Amino acid sequence: MLLLEIKELFSLKDYLLTEIKCLEYIENSIHDDILTMEQCQVYNYLMQSAVKNKDSENILTYINKINDRLREINQEKYRRECCELLKILAETHKAISEKISAINYALSAYESASIIGDNELISDCAEKAANIYNQISDYKNALVYYKIALDYAMKVGEPATIATIIGNMGTIYLAISDYSTALDYFAKALSKVQNTNDFQSQSLFLGNIGVVYVRLKDYAKAEYYYNQALQVAETQDLQPEVARHYGNIGNISAFQNQFEKAIEYYLRSLEISIQCDYHAGIRRMYGNLGSCYRSIGYYDEALQYFQKSLRLAENQSSSYGIAIQYGNLANIYSEKAWELYSIEIGLEYAKKSEAIFRELGTKKELMQVYELLSNIYTELKDWESHAQYQKYYYEIQKEIYTEETKQELQNTTIVLMEKQQEILTQKNNDLEKLIKEKDEFLKIASHDLKNPLHSIQLMAQYLLAYPDESLQEREEMYNDILKSSKKMFSIISEYLQVHRGEPVGLNMKIKNYNVIALLRQILQSFKIAAQEKNITLNLNGTFDCIYIRCDENKFVQIMDNLISNAIKFSSFDSEVIVKYAFNENKVRIEVRDNGPGLTDNDKEKLFVKYAKLSARPTNAESSTGLGLYIAKQLTEQMDGIIYCQSRYGYGSSFFIELPGYVEQY
Repeated sequence: MLLLEIKELFSLKDYLLTEIKCLEYIENSIHDDILTMEQCQVYNYLMQSAVKNKDSENILTYINKINDRLREINQEKYRRECCELLKILAETHKAISEKISAINYALSAYESASIIGDNELISDCAEKAANIYNQISDYKNALVYYKIALDYAMKVGEPATIATIIGNMGTIYLAISDYSTALDYFAKALSKVQNTNDFQSQSLFLGNIGVVYVRLKDYAKAEYYYNQALQVAETQDLQPEVARHYGNIGNISAFQNQFEKAIEYYLRSLEISIQCDYHAGIRRMYGNLGSCYRSIGYYDEALQYFQKSLRLAENQSSSYGIAIQYGNLANIYSEKAWELYSIEIGLEYAKKSEAIFRELGTKKELMQVYELLSNIYTELKDWESHAQYQKYYYEIQKEIYTEETKQELQNTTIVLMEKQQEILTQKNNDLEKLIKEKDEFLKIASHDLKNPLHSIQLMAQYLLAYPDESLQEREEMYNDILKSSKKMFSIISEYLQVHRGEPVGLNMKIKNYNVIALLRQILQSFKIAAQEKNITLNLNGTFDCIYIRCDENKFVQIMDNLISNAIKFSSFDSEVIVKYAFNENKVRIEVRDNGPGLTDNDKEKLFVKYAKLSARPTNAESSTGLGLYIAKQLTEQMDGIIYCQSRYGYGSSFFIELPGYVEQY
């Protein structure tokens, strides 16, 4: 009867009274020479209650009580019961973050189970050992014991147990970036529970499949599986799973630079995690919030969240979590725009992160750290170390992206990076020059591709949202999509040519163009982007037939950068004005925005490569610091000049002047 009362008290979460009743049972019912499974159950409730009450003194006392029982009992006679006590000790030490002791007890339980020869017990003990290895990120040993657990579980034939083990193995393959294997394991695990009432496992495996698709950058599929998982979790009131899926959906927003939306999801996930005491969820959300705030330039807030996450990871002995936060701290201390910027501190944290990820063997995270270290060494002008980490980066990238995955992920940037690596290998005699050329090539090419890609995306979304638009309007958009794609092809071709070492000037196609027609065409491509912020685009000038001498593609790139910046930094419900004029054989074009304007310090950094200005985009748009630098280089190549006039608080006007003439009648 007392055992039933203990079970009921524990189910009601009255852990203090559960402890009292367990101690009463032990005092009245337990004798030195007898050990029963019922007694083991009471010890289990006692230890779990003490852990829930977070009474470290009592936990230690109860651990000693169980160890005393193990010494007193004839273990050959009561081997199964002793095995249960060893499992309880393993779980308790895992709960209080004494992972080495937890492993030792779990392995002792596994040895006892193997002697007994009970398939179910062997599977259970092997799984416990694997879970602890997994928690301390010892993935090699975790896989060994999960495979043992699976072999014996298959002999027993319990679908729920088999699904759990297969799913846990999937998480290991996910952690070490073997995505195709991870996806296969999660799908198998889901199939085992799909038609059962095990809703928690269904939610878990659906969410894990979503995680794999995020890693593969297939965000549409990822969001589909996350929402399926969330629906199951909310229907069954599975709060830790609900918190996890809100966080995962927030990740999709963050990956697409929708940081304010991501923060909303993360805060919701954090709130639920705290309510249900989901420690891993709390740690992850602190880290995710820090990353979002760093991305939008709130560095002090980001630092606080990163430090909170690091402290939790240390308390939980999560090597992976510690390494992630070291990487986050390395990134934030490498931010030049932050007043606490210190590239040396950034390097220190990055090296710590690298050391842990090397030990864990997590390839994707290690690849990211290699890229970070490569950038840090560039800043320190340590070209030899920069080249070494670039080599590490490309080697591990090839390991991660198998041929099958490459076909799914292939995009322009990856193709260009692979091309760059081939050239780096062939020309390593001039290492420093080649590395500088490679970095500039990738960053400028990716920057210049953003605007036409964004235009295509917006126009496609508009056409889908408004299928009843007039035929003329649709045809105009189809033509704009075609022009943007041709622009992208031209940019890629040109930069590939540059990267082969051919001077840009040799390929100039200088012709006379009607400047009004060109500007109207360019402004049309920004129509939808401006509508997103309710910004009016106006074009006006003093002559009707002004001709400009330029390379058309380069002129379009210049104007793309200036107009996209104007939209990016202008407030909602404002105006961007493009003006043209002619004076002394020069065509002058002005792009005027309604942004915050430039400080004196900003003006000194204008047109400098990678410069970070004080102003922030008004809708969380991204900014690389390359646009104005590119515009200046292209303008000067066409014998023109570019400059800016701005007063802080009153917007900015950017001007370009190029050769031209007015057609006379």
